Amino acid sequence: MQVPDAKGKQSSLDVELTVEVPPRVKIRLSKVESGLFKRLEPILGEGYFRDYPFADRFKLKKPEQSSAVREKFPELLAVGEHNPVITFHLHPGVRWHDGVPFTAEDVKFTYQALVDPRNASPRASSYEGIKSVEVVDELTVRMTYKRLAAPAIIDWLIGVIPKHLLDDAALRREMSKTSLSKEARATFSVRTSEFGRHPVGTGPFRFAEWRADQFVHLQRNDDYWGKKAEQQDVFFRVIPDYLTMELEFKAGALDRYDALPHQAERLRKDPEYHVLNRRRGYYSYIAYNMRRPQFQDVRVRRALGMAIDVGSLIKYALSGEAKRATGPYYSNTPYYDPTVEPLPYDPAGALALLAEAGWKKNARGMLEKDGKPFQFTLVTNNGNPQRKAIMIVAQEAWRKLGIDCKIQAFEWTVFLDDFVHKLNFDAVVLAWVGGDINPDKYQLWHSSQVHEFQLNFAGYQSQRVDELIERIREEYDFDAQVALTREVHRLVAADQPYTFLYEPTEPIVLDKRIVQVDRDPDGRETYRKIEPLPSGSIDVFFSRWRKLAQEPSYAP
Repeated sequence: MQVPDAKGKQSSLDVELTVEVPPRVKIRLSKVESGLFKRLEPILGEGYFRDYPFADRFKLKKPEQSSAVREKFPELLAVGEHNPVITFHLHPGVRWHDGVPFTAEDVKFTYQALVDPRNASPRASSYEGIKSVEVVDELTVRMTYKRLAAPAIIDWLIGVIPKHLLDDAALRREMSKTSLSKEARATFSVRTSEFGRHPVGTGPFRFAEWRADQFVHLQRNDDYWGKKAEQQDVFFRVIPDYLTMELEFKAGALDRYDALPHQAERLRKDPEYHVLNRRRGYYSYIAYNMRRPQFQDVRVRRALGMAIDVGSLIKYALSGEAKRATGPYYSNTPYYDPTVEPLPYDPAGALALLAEAGWKKNARGMLEKDGKPFQFTLVTNNGNPQRKAIMIVAQEAWRKLGIDCKIQAFEWTVFLDDFVHKLNFDAVVLAWVGGDINPDKYQLWHSSQVHEFQLNFAGYQSQRVDELIERIREEYDFDAQVALTREVHRLVAADQPYTFLYEPTEPIVLDKRIVQVDRDPDGRETYRKIEPLPSGSIDVFFSRWRKLAQEPSYAP
């Protein structure tokens, strides 16, 4: 099992024990009743579930391990346990791109890979509530949960990976072909295998080639079980400079690109192009590492946010194509609390808050506390001009307060692997994208998710927010769930572990000759103009896109 070591990091501990399981009573309900055990307490006795004598039921081979695993007893022997069951029936005839049949074994293996500590998946917490995964037959898999799990179906929208290419036998075969050190072999896993650079899926396109810093090439999968893709080849080109991207687009070397707002503004006036605003779930933010002493006071974090003129940032860096973000939920979802106001732009108020927190200006006009200057480094990834603008604006705003902030940008994988995943940063500029239909923010904000390779890298901890997030996971009533998420939104916004900046419109530019192709039962084609779905996505029907010789006329 995973337990915290002396430094608070999760580490593996092998524990051998026996459990004496008391007689069980099974109740089958016609609907979800999240308050069942509270309703049973008057019958069983108050505190029955809370004060159960777990230690009497466990015998450890090494009794000295008892203190380390005692908190796991209620999980290992649940006195009262909800067991929702989800059964998935897989589509027959689906094959992986290498021709191997796609089966329920692949689904079970994906679950095992997600919760395997060797793979350090930041998504593991979404699946730890699963009690068992049973392969019923080749095309049927059954998940039984050990507690209520309202977002479970949404969690299973994750991609499935092929067992035959990534199980232990496959990893051993891969290691035998490479000259890995003993240390590298000990930590070799799905995460570090070559599959990440040579993926195999089941979709309408198959991976063909990846040339680093040039392009990724996909080819149509002619063995696809569903409708075949309209285009034979798709290239995703790597063009780090946005001006070059626009020139390539206008020259016809690109058919689509994610434009900067000022570029989209120009192209909206050109009759050859179609500009879409993709307002999906997306917000940019500055996250503060709350393990650092200077960021542990909420007054400091609020002051840092109040010093930044986000309105001007939106106006000049995004051509006005964004709205203020206020908290951890996206404004295009019901989970967002519209009553939460964004932080005001108030440098004088920011300075007053810093003074309250003990930061005073020295003779050089710089802030210090207990003789230590207020200084830190703000980092982000290369190749994103909006994040670069955020860093520059924030640095200058904080300099005016008397804060010495250095800024650095790194190549994406270096940024993630050496800084974010390792919690080796003071503050970072990043964004959360997607997940708009999922109210569960356990991975991002729960106190248990503050370790390396987990997503609460800011180190935010709040007992009340933890309680709410856990209740959200078990609440099936939509209105009650919304009330809980909105309280989370308010509390996190008040604590400001992030400076929540803005939600961009994300303009996408297409050649107007690119259309969505629909066919009636007789095979006759009709064309549809590509527009965002209500969720903001435009790629759901990407396999049905085709580029015509000229822009068609659309039926009314």
